[in-house]
Amino acid sequence: MFSYFVSQFVQRCSTGRHG
Repeated sequence: MFSYFVSQFVQRCSTGRHG
Protein backbone atom coordinates (compact mmCIF):
# COMPACT_ATOMS: atom_id res chain seq x y z
CA MET A 1 0.00 0.00 0.00
CA PHE A 2 2.37 2.69 -1.24
CA SER A 3 -0.45 5.24 -1.39
CA TYR A 4 -1.14 4.67 2.31
CA PHE A 5 2.49 5.23 3.25
CA VAL A 6 2.71 8.35 1.12
CA SER A 7 -0.47 9.75 2.61
CA GLN A 8 0.83 9.16 6.13
CA PHE A 9 4.18 10.78 5.34
CA VAL A 10 2.55 13.80 3.69
CA GLN A 11 0.08 14.19 6.53
CA ARG A 12 2.90 13.96 9.06
CA CYS A 13 4.91 16.64 7.25
CA SER A 14 1.86 18.87 6.94
CA THR A 15 1.03 18.44 10.62
CA GLY A 16 4.61 19.16 11.69
CA ARG A 17 4.68 22.28 9.57
CA HIS A 18 1.31 23.44 10.88
CA GLY A 19 2.28 22.71 14.48
